[in-house]
Amino acid sequence: MITEDDCLSFARWWHKVCVDENWHARQLAQVHPQGKEINDGFVETRAEVERTIIRELQSGDIGRVIFNAQLELEESGRAEDADENSPDFRRLCAYMLRGALEATRRAKAEDEGEFGYTARDPLFRDQHIIPGVVTGNLPQQGANPHPSTAPPVASPQPAPAGPTIGDLVEPFISEKTTRAKVSTKTQDDYRASLRLFMQVVGADRPVAAITDEEVVKFKELLLQCPTNFRKRLKTDNLEEAIRRNGALPENKRLDCLDGKTINEKYLSNIKTFFTWAKANKKVKESPAIGVRAEQPARDVSDERDPFNLDDMRVIFGAPIFTGCRSAHFRHEPGDLRLNDHHFWTPLIAAFSGCRMNEIGQLTKADIVQLNDMPHFLITNADDDHKVKTRAGKRYIPVHGELIALGFLDFVNSIKSGRLFPEWEMGQDGYYSSSFSKKFSRFLKSIGIKTDKKSFHSFRHSFKDAMRAARLDGPTQDLFMGHEDSTVQRRYGIGTPIQEQSEDFLRITYKGLDLRSLKRVMPGK
Repeated sequence: MITEDDCLSFARWWHKVCVDENWHARQLAQVHPQGKEINDGFVETRAEVERTIIRELQSGDIGRVIFNAQLELEESGRAEDADENSPDFRRLCAYMLRGALEATRRAKAEDEGEFGYTARDPLFRDQHIIPGVVTGNLPQQGANPHPSTAPPVASPQPAPAGPTIGDLVEPFISEKTTRAKVSTKTQDDYRASLRLFMQVVGADRPVAAITDEEVVKFKELLLQCPTNFRKRLKTDNLEEAIRRNGALPENKRLDCLDGKTINEKYLSNIKTFFTWAKANKKVKESPAIGVRAEQPARDVSDERDPFNLDDMRVIFGAPIFTGCRSAHFRHEPGDLRLNDHHFWTPLIAAFSGCRMNEIGQLTKADIVQLNDMPHFLITNADDDHKVKTRAGKRYIPVHGELIALGFLDFVNSIKSGRLFPEWEMGQDGYYSSSFSKKFSRFLKSIGIKTDKKSFHSFRHSFKDAMRAARLDGPTQDLFMGHEDSTVQRRYGIGTPIQEQSEDFLRITYKGLDLRSLKRVMPGK
């Protein structure tokens, strides 16, 4: 049973939480660059937040506070009261919304220099709050919520001293960049993951004070986190994104992050941070050990579809391959025969199974002779070369179809350096980021783009072609850059033997005629 006193207690508790959040944001803005960004966001959106909460109170939308209300009830042994369909629980949440509204109004007044603010809602007029100072705990069932008559609360134990998580983010990334030579994209991924984590635990929280329960809470929020929420829901705040997504009609809600993404991106980055913190004597033990999102059994129907024969005919029958109006109007028919990355990248993907970035990073020196045949060398030998996995380092024969179309002549026409220098690297440090968007637009322009068809579909098509050519499993894994259990793949770069390179030449797409695409170099 949720009493009137419960509702008042929760309202005042949540009011204090929201006041503290705004206060901490102001303090952090003075000592940390990311804190300034967070606080500026709070200030800019305060008026809209006030209007939104009023609308939520009018409509009975409790999504903003439901998670915290349920969590506090469950942690105090009252899980049976946390039924979101219960009128009593919804009334409690409405009181909490009033607390959030009053805290927002107070912060707005302080933004304008008014520090003698008097609460407009009578629930909070006699609640004296010193921001950032613990003044009491959430009362138990039936407890008097008014500070003047509330029983004394035991003094809290001092939190562990030491650097905050916000203090350590940049030193962590700096050392990773210097020692492990992580890419710009990986650096950005670390920052994004830690920024979200700090929204949950607080950027000014001593890193040694963070508990495994807080890491679990972070994981649970990620399970509710909509994909690409910053762009699609216009907010940088994790819990606000969850609330906004939940407020949408069911048929318009965004999909949430899957377990694989949570584990391999967000939680992995948090675990790496705490492993570094432990190695540098900032924490005794990592609170992230063992925290993992459950993953459903892999459903192959969720993977990308391969391009079928008709798709291939449409792709390689487009003006980019057969002749276009100009380099700028390359999607319109004409007499110009392109001989650049727009032409060669899809063809290399179709006849090698290479990933997009692996093609973008190729240099003239990466076309090598092996087993008396030209091969692509896929490597991570320097800062401009990256592979997705350990098994990604490999040799792949240059297919006879590419040779027939004039690929080796194209390679020989280049003095040195990258094969496709006009293909610029994205801000994340990968060549794939910019070309991916262009290729998606190309697929749309020729009418074959679907949610499951993208540049990566070439890898699936190539995998099917290898099966059709009866290449055995280990050979397929070798050329695709997949891990397997053979000794050959456990040591060094994936180097095919003579027979494997020769077997590669059996791969074909029956019914696909590309002879009209042949490129003839000047003087040939």
